Amino acid sequence: MRIFRIGSCRVYSIPNDFNGNFIFLNEPVGYTHTIKEHIQLIKHLRGEKQIPSEFLQYIYTFYGGNQKRQDIDSLFLHNKLMIDKADLYLVEISSLKVIEYNGYYFQQNRFLKYSNHNIPPPSEELLVNYKIYTQNDIDFHRDYVALIDELRDKPIIFTGHINLKKENNEYIENRQTINTLLEKFSKMHGKFYYDLSTKISNSPAEFVSHDLLHLKTKGLILARDCIREIVGNN
Repeated sequence: MRIFRIGSCRVYSIPNDFNGNFIFLNEPVGYTHTIKEHIQLIKHLRGEKQIPSEFLQYIYTFYGGNQKRQDIDSLFLHNKLMIDKADLYLVEISSLKVIEYNGYYFQQNRFLKYSNHNIPPPSEELLVNYKIYTQNDIDFHRDYVALIDELRDKPIIFTGHINLKKENNEYIENRQTINTLLEKFSKMHGKFYYDLSTKISNSPAEFVSHDLLHLKTKGLILARDCIREIVGNN
């Protein structure tokens, strides 16, 4: 089973299944977090949407700054060639916060915290006219259906964010919302879904970093096993 990945470092760090159940086809041109960023990436790879070159470093992780990859053009071409060769897609949605300008969608950290990544500030036009908002349930569902259509109704495994209690014993609200909506819509539309949070809540320190952002080796292996189980049963 050939899997094309879309999402953050959490899905791109998952190891291949050396038992032969699946292989990953792609490495990232950038980490994308919202469903609108995902759709934009798919359209860009297929040549259906052109993105101005000056926007790329605020959209894709490896196009500029201290994370720039020298092989980014060949990496983009590889993703372009692989996206429609997949038997199945792994899609992680980890944010509801959208940053938009004139129909283009930007990665939050690279756009708002550009200096952290050693990239120049966005243009005055962008900084004055961009919009930032949180997706509601209706908009999220509309994009969920649009993403399925973009991936031509092939099998999709959805996953959300790590949703564990913080030190104040409260959950991060948007993560809870994402995971609830993904579970609901995946059942509604017959797509696969797994939630690592429910599997690691009893001993989170073994699986995730202290900041609840990154999966440790044990967490990545658990994610691989979740995918292996879905693939093996279908």
